[in-house]
Amino acid sequence: RYEEETNLRCQIVIDVSSSMQIATDKGLSKLQYSIWSAAVFLQMLKKQRDATGLCFFDDKVISNTKIASSSRHYKEIMFSLQDYLTYQSERKNTDTAAVLHGIANQIHRRSMVILFTDFFETNRETEALFDAIKHLKHNKHEVMVFHTLHSPSEVEFNYPSVPLTFEDAETGEVLKIQPSEVRENYVASIAKYNREIKLKMSQYKIDFVEADTSKTVEHSLIPFLVKRKKMTT
Repeated sequence: RYEEETNLRCQIVIDVSSSMQIATDKGLSKLQYSIWSAAVFLQMLKKQRDATGLCFFDDKVISNTKIASSSRHYKEIMFSLQDYLTYQSERKNTDTAAVLHGIANQIHRRSMVILFTDFFETNRETEALFDAIKHLKHNKHEVMVFHTLHSPSEVEFNYPSVPLTFEDAETGEVLKIQPSEVRENYVASIAKYNREIKLKMSQYKIDFVEADTSKTVEHSLIPFLVKRKKMTT
């Protein structure tokens, strides 16, 4: 009973919507990046004998494991992670708010929740999202967020100046555009949205990591883990 009350309980929540599955010519998809990052956390938490669980979602929860600390449970959730390395779905959008509300209601109070998502919601309305964050905080959960984006394409809009066809992975909408003609407006718009998310996270005192999937997993994790030394002690 003493161990149950003092050891950490951690729920890792991974967005597996269609936008997270977009592959690049080189490197990992956002989903694969999140899975490898989650594997690092799981190994650390296992060494500390902390209880862990996994939740995979798009516009609803797809699978959700119990939170436990046994060796058998650890092996099971590592196999679950491996299965999602090649996961594919068509036109599945994201409803992070609904999923987080459900998690807030289900898991033990004073748990840690680690969220991996690109925040590519059906719309850019953040009020519902942060209502869910407040719900988690109200239930005394500690929340960490890894905002997974492929910076060259999704933040800098670094595409060649030739006519290209873009398809929205989650809605199927197709646009034929000249990247150089829309780059300035796109970059300003996504920067504003990302700043709003980052500011809100700071206001709620949530650890927030901008995870650029064009770089190695270590690039995001090592500075974060150095900052969060208590997770490795």
